[in-house]
Amino acid sequence: MAYVNASYLCDVVGSVSDLEIRDYVVYSPKLGQVIILSAELYNALDSQEVESASSVRQLENVAYKAALQVYQEQMMEEGRENGL
Repeated sequence: MAYVNASYLCDVVGSVSDLEIRDYVVYSPKLGQVIILSAELYNALDSQEVESASSVRQLENVAYKAALQVYQEQMMEEGRENGL
């Protein structure tokens, strides 16, 4: 192991703008462990999560529209029964 005598960390590793993110060290509560994800895998996971959230919103929208339609039909039926 080589030791470097430097006054600043950037003298050893370079400036932040020079660094490249290759991997992510993250904690997974689901696994209960710290894991290393490649940048590609991290981005794929992020993309999958965004798609999943979008799907949930679409399903909620469909369910809302269906419930609204049932409500409107019920109100029209009640109106007919009451002679309105």
